[in-house]
Amino acid sequence: MVELIELAGAPSLLLTAILIYGFAPGFALRLTILLYPKNDDRRKELLADLYKMPRLQRPFWVAEQIETAIFDGVLAYRNAAKERNAARLEEAPQVPPSPNHQANHVDMIDELGEFGPFGESTEIPERYRQPLSRRERRRIKKGYI
Repeated sequence: MVELIELAGAPSLLLTAILIYGFAPGFALRLTILLYPKNDDRRKELLADLYKMPRLQRPFWVAEQIETAIFDGVLAYRNAAKERNAARLEEAPQVPPSPNHQANHVDMIDELGEFGPFGESTEIPERYRQPLSRRERRRIKKGYI
């Protein structure tokens, strides 16, 4: 074993070669496949393809796959997240507003007219009105408000 290390020149050179051509490609590729969604077939394909590559070409091949995963994997992950969120919204039960709440509110308006309990106007002056945010508009559109 000592002769092998002496042939390599220096122990640090041998360890660097083992790191670059042995450990680093597999480790970097396993981190890279996390950019793809869990059910994506490319995760298994990339790991299988890594060990088909000649050892000297692996670091360069992994670098190419990192570049591909950054652009394709993140986009696929984002689309999968959008689909999951849309499915959750469809499955979520729609809770109708309480009929008692609406009736009480209507009764109060009838009793008080256009003025509040202390005789002041309930209408908000124009200068204090603010446009609805996108979130509020979406909630109104979906019927939450």
